[in-house]
Amino acid sequence: VPAAASTDAAPAPPAWSEVPVAPRLSSFGPLARAVHEGLGRARDALEPCYAADARSRAGQRARVPASDELGSAVVMLEIESRDGALEIVALPLQELGGSSQELVACCEDVLRGFRFVAPGAAPGRRYRLPYQLTP
Repeated sequence: VPAAASTDAAPAPPAWSEVPVAPRLSSFGPLARAVHEGLGRARDALEPCYAADARSRAGQRARVPASDELGSAVVMLEIESRDGALEIVALPLQELGGSSQELVACCEDVLRGFRFVAPGAAPGRRYRLPYQLTP
């Protein structure tokens, strides 16, 4: 006979595919300011990735990009709430645009596990937010 599940255990979080995409920061409600400030810090942390990408591209010959290569890469930030914090746990690529795979990989390395203070955040919530990798 299988053991009964504990009734006081927290419910499992929804699958990422079931988490609605936040169309804008205001979708985070009272956490919006913390998300805005955290993304500012994240952007600063990505500066070495953007600088390395610029150096890499400096030696390349200019060419006309294809229509699917226009714009910067877009990733989907998958964010989980912790007690008083938010953490980026994954950032699957949505669109590469004209960005390089190396830039996306660098940004992934920097942002995976990136945490920021979010007073009022309760553990166990999940959020998805599109994020453009623009220097």
